[in-house]
Amino acid sequence: MYGKQLKKFLNFLEEEGFKIHFGIDSSLYYEDSLIVCNSRLSDEKTLYTLLHEYGHAVLRNNEKYCKIYRSQFKEKIDGRHGRSNSFKIDVLREEFDAWRIGLEMAESLDIPIDLEKYDKYSSKYLKSYCHWVCDSNQWSL
Repeated sequence: MYGKQLKKFLNFLEEEGFKIHFGIDSSLYYEDSLIVCNSRLSDEKTLYTLLHEYGHAVLRNNEKYCKIYRSQFKEKIDGRHGRSNSFKIDVLREEFDAWRIGLEMAESLDIPIDLEKYDKYSSKYLKSYCHWVCDSNQWSL
């Protein structure tokens, strides 16, 4: 059912200059214009994941990224900052923003999304970030 929507978004990503690889995990490699997506996901979850990773790209392409998420920028200069609450909150905020932007992108491209399933899927990952933020013994994701 989601094959057509996925293909449409994959075409859009290619037109935007992104390379898509499928592997074990899902992540954006912004500097390389590369999105890696877990190959074991259904078409629907692959679409949601790619929308989310594209959301990260949109955020990082914003000239104000370093101001909006300044704690993440500080962490790149001084890794010790990665243990701070402000760093963790910035990471969490970016995650929320990337899911929101992904959904907005689907709407702007007229890609139908089951909002209930999208919310459930994104909530699963956002919850894991919330646990990471609240766990003082856990220093990395």
